[in-house]
Amino acid sequence: MLGATRDQPLTVSQIARRVGLGLARQSVQRVADVLVERGWARYVDNPDDRRARLLEPTDRGRRTLGRLRDGQHAWADAVGSEVGADALERAAETLTAVVAASRRHRPGGAE
Repeated sequence: MLGATRDQPLTVSQIARRVGLGLARQSVQRVADVLVERGWARYVDNPDDRRARLLEPTDRGRRTLGRLRDGQHAWADAVGSEVGADALERAAETLTAVVAASRRHRPGGAE
């Protein structure tokens, strides 16, 4: 969630839509409040809507995001090197096919 605000402050509703995990606004609000309590984010005034404050990372939050990104990149590089590009490409193709099939078989056939 914090990563969604890395480039620009967002409202909780905007974060819920951007993260795209089907999370309710209330769930995102609870997590946002925890991020603020722990000093990783802060609320700032929203010039467009004073009722919907914007969430943005603090300096501490940005440093934490950087460490998480660096760790994730190191992990992905290590796993990718061990598994190999061909296997990863086949896995991506398989996952794409599974997602497409699951979308076709949702109630109502929505994609």
